[in-house]
Amino acid sequence: MPIVDTYKLCDIALGEGIVIEHWDFPKPLDAVYFFEPGLPPIIGIANRIRYDSPLFRCILAEELGHHFTTVGNNIANSRMNYHERLSVGKVEYKAMKWATETLIPIEYLRIAILQEKHWTNWVLAEYFDVTIEMIDFRLQLPDAEELVIYTKYRRYG
Repeated sequence: MPIVDTYKLCDIALGEGIVIEHWDFPKPLDAVYFFEPGLPPIIGIANRIRYDSPLFRCILAEELGHHFTTVGNNIANSRMNYHERLSVGKVEYKAMKWATETLIPIEYLRIAILQEKHWTNWVLAEYFDVTIEMIDFRLQLPDAEELVIYTKYRRYG
């Protein structure tokens, strides 16, 4: 069972006054966070991922991450210059970091890895009900590096 389930994510959004809407976004767009002063923030999520629990949770958490880590709107478009694209990259990183640390707290990641003798990223993704991409990202964050090194040494050393 996930540490932070979908209902908890929705409660966080509700507590922040964020409206969650489902739209028919064209691929590859899965979601968007939009904030305009004087209006409630909106998270729009693609209808096509509505019933894919791990993907939905990851995307909702990342969009909430934008709410907590971003000022203004940083919606990427094809006409951005290099510096604007770098800024969006930093914004996306901060939002994804917030999402992974929320859905996969380091204390619970440590427990999951240490109690599972032969863990894989797929096992962890299933355990936390997230995508494999989120596990990959989480394991690369600085607070998880030492844990990953230790467990690889324990396994092969």
